[in-house]
Amino acid sequence: MDSWEGYWNSIRKSGMKAQVFWDSVPERAAQEDLERFMNYFDPNLPLLDLGCGNGRQSRFLAAHFRKVVGADVSPSAIQLAISTTPAGSNIEYRVFDAVDEAAARVLHGEFGDMNIYMRGVLHMIKRRNRATFIENLGIILGTRGTLYQIELPAEAILYLRELPETLFAGIPKITRRIGFNLEERQVYYPDEKWIVLDQGQPVFIHTVPLSDGDTGAVPANYLIARRRN
Repeated sequence: MDSWEGYWNSIRKSGMKAQVFWDSVPERAAQEDLERFMNYFDPNLPLLDLGCGNGRQSRFLAAHFRKVVGADVSPSAIQLAISTTPAGSNIEYRVFDAVDEAAARVLHGEFGDMNIYMRGVLHMIKRRNRATFIENLGIILGTRGTLYQIELPAEAILYLRELPETLFAGIPKITRRIGFNLEERQVYYPDEKWIVLDQGQPVFIHTVPLSDGDTGAVPANYLIARRRN
């Protein structure tokens, strides 16, 4: 948590002059994801944007759901999201550690069953904590929620290594943890606990514009699933 707090605190203090590498415009990020998952989500349930950062994608998704909750482990990220979200919005923000079971139960107690939008979060979770993290997703989903996850496969590291190092300034070291391949889905989302509604690859996570003016396109895969009741 401390490393992410340091990163988002530096972004907040920059007055948004610094670019967040993966924070592409919603039309190249959340919109593409929305087209994949919208038919599977109950729009009447609140949507949890897990790992919301500065809330840019949360604000876009709020036009499609009656309630959006942006959650991030970094208090500075949440402060930034609140400061850039118009008053009266249908978005709420929470500082939330998704590997904390008690915190997951509190969140579910407050909002009930939720859909979860999760863009590039799992690979940030240490492997020893991933089983707990995914169990906590199940707590939040309850019996009616649906999970959308878009993630970086192992080969994405080859693409990332070709990008200028300046793009990663201040970002916590993640290269040792990159990698969720759909072929290993059973390790994390076994059939006895999860129903897979859709999955696909290759797709891409778009980044901010690079030096040539175009956005980067990091190889990715997606998964849409529900907990078995």
